[in-house]
Amino acid sequence: MSRSHRLGRPGAAAAAVWLVGVLVLGLVIAHIVGGATAGTTGATAAAAAGDPVGRIEAIPADQRVPAAPISGGLVGGGSYDPAAFAGHIVVVNAWGSWCTPCRTELPALRRLALARYASPVDFLGLDEEEGSMADGAAMARQYQLPYRSIYDEDRSLYDALAPLIAPSGVPGTVVIDARGRVAATVIGALDEAALGTYLRQLAAHPG
Repeated sequence: MSRSHRLGRPGAAAAAVWLVGVLVLGLVIAHIVGGATAGTTGATAAAAAGDPVGRIEAIPADQRVPAAPISGGLVGGGSYDPAAFAGHIVVVNAWGSWCTPCRTELPALRRLALARYASPVDFLGLDEEEGSMADGAAMARQYQLPYRSIYDEDRSLYDALAPLIAPSGVPGTVVIDARGRVAATVIGALDEAALGTYLRQLAAHPG
C-alpha cells in the first residue's frame, strides 16, 4: 500500500465526520429558526387575543359584591383597623420582597398613593409569604411606601379577597369602592396610567 493511499483513508474519514457535523448543525439552526418563528407567531397571537396581565377588570356598579373582611397585623407593628377607612376607596395590592414584578410596580403604586383624588382613596398592601416580617419591612422602607401593609404570611387574606385572581400569584391588585364592594381587579403588575385614570373616575363618582 502506497503512502499516499494510507494517508487518504483518514482524510476520507475526517471528511465524513465534517459532513455529518454540517448536517447536524443545519438541523439545529433550522430548529432554532423554526422555534423562534413559532414563538413570534405565538406572541403575536397572544397579543391579538389580549393579555389579561396588567389590565384593569372593572366591575359594573350593579354587579359588585361585598369584599371579604380585611384585618391583621401590620408590617412594622400595629394592626389594621378597617373602620378607619370606612367610606373610602381602598386599593389593596398583594406583593412580596421575593417577587421581581412587585419591585417593578411598587414605585408606580407609591406615586398613585401620593396622588390627589376627588374623594378619599387609600392604599393597603398585603405582604405575602415572606420569610420574615423584617424582609417585608425592609422592602417597604427601600421603596418609601406611604401606606401600610398587612403581614399575610399564609395568603389567607389574599385568597379570600380575590379568589379569582389569587391563583395567578403575586402581584395582584383589588380596588374596593366606597361601599366596601369589589370594583376592579388587576392580575400581575399594574399599568400606572390606566389605574390612575380608573381611580380618578371612581373617586369622582364614589357612590
